[in-house]
Amino acid sequence: MRGVDIETIVRRFALAGGLMATLGIAQYVTRQSLVDRIAIPGLTASYESGTNFRNGLIRVAGTATHPIEFGALLTILLPIALHVALHSHGLGRFRRWFPAATIFVALGLSGSRSAYIGLVVVLVVLLLGWPRRLRMVVGPTSVVVLVLMCLALPPLFRSVRNMFVGAKDDPSIASRTDSYAIAVQFVERWPFFGHGLGTFLPKYRVFDNAYLGLLVSVGIVGTIAFVAIPVTAIWLLLRRRRLWIDERSRDLALSLAAGIAAGSVSLAFFDGFGFPMMMGTMLLTLGISGALLAVRGRSQLPPPDWWPPSGRAEPRHASQDPVELPVPRAHGDQSGVLSDGSRAP
Repeated sequence: MRGVDIETIVRRFALAGGLMATLGIAQYVTRQSLVDRIAIPGLTASYESGTNFRNGLIRVAGTATHPIEFGALLTILLPIALHVALHSHGLGRFRRWFPAATIFVALGLSGSRSAYIGLVVVLVVLLLGWPRRLRMVVGPTSVVVLVLMCLALPPLFRSVRNMFVGAKDDPSIASRTDSYAIAVQFVERWPFFGHGLGTFLPKYRVFDNAYLGLLVSVGIVGTIAFVAIPVTAIWLLLRRRRLWIDERSRDLALSLAAGIAAGSVSLAFFDGFGFPMMMGTMLLTLGISGALLAVRGRSQLPPPDWWPPSGRAEPRHASQDPVELPVPRAHGDQSGVLSDGSRAP
């Protein structure tokens, strides 16, 4: 496996997110699910798809089972899509920027509190790691786009404001906080290894917090083991990024770390293990990270043909410039004499 293979997976991953985001935007515009019109021969729907509303606005879900899942997985895919937009110069401009643009807009229209928090996590991680010139472009641009969306869609702005300003009166927040006391009772009874994985079903209680569910199901030991996976991935990506000096490898490591961080934070706001697309996206991102770390190695520079051709020269690092060493000449050496009899400088 080379960077070409990893980049192919990353591009297709981002494209899938862009197509799903496009469906979400269409759902917002038409105020219809649209998914119920898809009929695959030989298959039957396992549940009736419908539309969710909050404060009079439709909550888009794409092909996900719930708007929260839709927003959470898009926050994981956004930094990956931005990496494709910034570094896949072999693609046309539309193909590069389509996934990132549609995912960003769909996140703004998602009407999901966890999606907005995940978006903030992504932007903070990227802006802290990007070069200053890129920060000065992307940061203000993101703010301008969000302001324009709020001006163009005043009901959306009021809905988002009420999610955070009026959070204490939100029934979904009350449901989450009420779950803490119940979770503590189970943890006190089975503190280390929990009640048993898969034994605490949603019909008993919906915690809307994956980490609370882990504490009840697999205890403190299992929860620490799970949390160690994304934490270790982020730590290794950022540490290895300090060793690499080519911008493409550095940016991909930063983007994967941002996506994993956003997904990990989102799990604190819903039972992510009950949503297959969310966990599939999270695990695939972790798998891409492991492949990058294992194949790219610790060398500062990758092999010349490791990345696909970008059509644009990579910025050179000082350590990449060849160093010319003087060649000592023996006394009377005539190797520096040119054909016309003059001596080379």
